[in-house]
Amino acid sequence: MSKVEKQLSSILPPREIVENGELFIQKVSPEPASRTTIIEKSELLDKKLQEAQARDTGICPARREIYAEIIDELIRQVSIESPETGVLFLRIRDEINMTLSAYETIFGASISFGSRKALATELGKEEKRDKLESIEKKAEQLKKLILQYKFELDLVTRREQEEKDALVRRQQDELQFLKRNNQQLKAQVDAIMSARK
Repeated sequence: MSKVEKQLSSILPPREIVENGELFIQKVSPEPASRTTIIEKSELLDKKLQEAQARDTGICPARREIYAEIIDELIRQVSIESPETGVLFLRIRDEINMTLSAYETIFGASISFGSRKALATELGKEEKRDKLESIEKKAEQLKKLILQYKFELDLVTRREQEEKDALVRRQQDELQFLKRNNQQLKAQVDAIMSARK
């Protein structure tokens, strides 16, 4: 194994692939890529993205996996010429992967938070709807009570007016009776006084 192969193996370790029950070990090739190979890889990238139905934007696991393979190939090619630069690119790739993982975690947490908030809002709406119904029922009961009190007040007012009118009539009748009685007594007094003369 040459020095370049050892460096490549340390930067990009061999992959174990199981197909149809058989184990294959895929090692990194130390051969530099030709222009034709790069063009073929570019076309293959577009084809793989289309086959995987990868989204153009946002978090897409299929697109991420395909691009990870391309980045590994670019790191391989750079590492053939300059192993130090390959190690630097490897560190950059790992940092990007950690950042993407953090974004996925944040995204998942925000979805969960949004769902909880939506559920809480829906429950809050239900509580407010129940409270509103309760208040409306109470308002309806109070309206009925107000109508009942108005009716009772009208009855009491009418009864008092009738009693007042009856009292005034009795007092007028009594006054008339007393006036007639007074006139009769005066007439009797006048008759007695004229008889004494």
